[in-house]
Amino acid sequence: MKKVLLGLFLGLSAISMGANEVGKGEEVKADLHVNINVLAPLTIEETLSLEFGDAIIGEDRNAIQKGNMEITGASNNVVYIYYPNTMTVRKIGDYDKAINVKLAHPKENVYRTLGGDGKYNEVIDGSIDAEQIKHVGNYTGVVSISVKYN
Repeated sequence: MKKVLLGLFLGLSAISMGANEVGKGEEVKADLHVNINVLAPLTIEETLSLEFGDAIIGEDRNAIQKGNMEITGASNNVVYIYYPNTMTVRKIGDYDKAINVKLAHPKENVYRTLGGDGKYNEVIDGSIDAEQIKHVGNYTGVVSISVKYN
């Protein structure tokens, strides 16, 4: 009985799979469905700079204002944000003098979900170790922040 049922099943399977088969010289067609979800392009913009204010030679310094980057894209989508753990600011007018700034974030590779409005604000904190602060002057620099859809 089992052999009969197996034979019947295999026979029906062969018939149903051959539904798009035709003889030699004839054409067979099938449809392929294609779908795409077009997302809004990502943008990233600084809304607050990372500020340290006045620092004293030989003393540690934490940021007095955290930096903020606003990311905008397709709502409720996950994005990948990358920025390094450190960056360098250089003395204005004397670029040989530099200070390394530690950037604080949970981990180097950060995944975030954009809100229902398609926005997310990445807050970036920082600190400077005492041995980095050696020369009087004004220092400035930039760090690149990258973002892409996950």
